[in-house]
Amino acid sequence: MTDALIVQLAASGVPADDLQAERIAAAAELSRLIAAVSFDWAGRE
Repeated sequence: MTDALIVQLAASGVPADDLQAERIAAAAELSRLIAAVSFDWAGRE
């Protein structure tokens, strides 16, 4: 979730706790994707 989208959601009244949970979930997903690509890349060397 982009920061711009988070700002829009906050402006529309979405609770801050929900936005923080979304940011944490997005960061966790990004970490999983990076780990998967790194593992795959390491296997090709």
